[in-house]
Amino acid sequence: MNNRNYQSELNKIIQGLGESTPSLLLHTCCAPCSSYCIEYLSNYFKITVLYYNPNIYPESEYIYRKAEQIRLISEMKTKYPVSFIDCDFESDKFYSAIKGLENCREGGERCFKCYRLRLLKAAEIASENGFDYFTTSLTISPLKNAHKINEIGEELALKYNVKFLPSDFKKKEGYKRSIQLSKEYNLYRQNYCGCVFSKGETENKEVIERLKPEDYSKCSNIWNMKKQPLAEKWLSEIISGNRIVYVYKIDGEFIGEGALVFDTGDPDYTIPNQRVYVSRMIVKKENRNQGIGSKILTFLIEKAKEMGYSQMTIGVDKDNENALHMYRKFGFTEVLFDGADEYGEYYKLMKQL
Repeated sequence: MNNRNYQSELNKIIQGLGESTPSLLLHTCCAPCSSYCIEYLSNYFKITVLYYNPNIYPESEYIYRKAEQIRLISEMKTKYPVSFIDCDFESDKFYSAIKGLENCREGGERCFKCYRLRLLKAAEIASENGFDYFTTSLTISPLKNAHKINEIGEELALKYNVKFLPSDFKKKEGYKRSIQLSKEYNLYRQNYCGCVFSKGETENKEVIERLKPEDYSKCSNIWNMKKQPLAEKWLSEIISGNRIVYVYKIDGEFIGEGALVFDTGDPDYTIPNQRVYVSRMIVKKENRNQGIGSKILTFLIEKAKEMGYSQMTIGVDKDNENALHMYRKFGFTEVLFDGADEYGEYYKLMKQL
């Protein structure tokens, strides 16, 4: 039986640092779990956060969690600045690592393979870049096996000749503090660990996918096509490639959508290869106020970056306070136009990507 107190060991290492401030590569699984770890460790280490989580399903969830991690780092006040390293979304490596263990219970051998995959990447990057220590936020979860995480970390430390920082962050009310910080920073708290297996067969399968022209009529589940005079125009733009629509689906049902438009004919909104326009951000009425709009917008921002755009614009009615709040939260703070048309008063807003 393992009787090691990893949190006590961490405290002793910190006490022995004296006046030095070592560099630490902190692998994080999500913003809520990392919040306490960053708050606590940034008093003693110069932290670089590593976001490498190929286990997360679906990709839209991965993108949203990463955006929340970046936002937390930018908003949290720390003694020493916190840097960020992003990694590719390598879901194939996760499925390869856990092959044959798909039916294992949650918290068993499949999870151990997942711990190892992520800690391996952390150890490699820490060694290659000369970090003094590496560790992970995974031990803050009451559902994670802290002994196994530390065991794997210490094994990899020997292999890659870089020190592993032992931890059990849930101790000393660390988990409780992470919940408090999540509320303070209004962080998205997911209801499953990350992989398709933890999401469970009985849970809703959520995904964001590019809309095929032949499925356009299914958008009527979100908005009333018969009452929208521009519906045919939008379909023509989808077919021509000037408009790409991404649909948020739950168990195959169309719940929300958002589009990227490349040429609106209005230079405020679009400039070729520089500025792209977000159009038709809409969520089915009964599914609103669940964070779906934020997930769609995060996905659109990442897609625009992948396409090489440096600016993104959006139009919003002045009286739509909920939408204005969300867009400003996402960085749409530059006002290009403040006026009105036949539909009412509105803003043209822009964000630098």
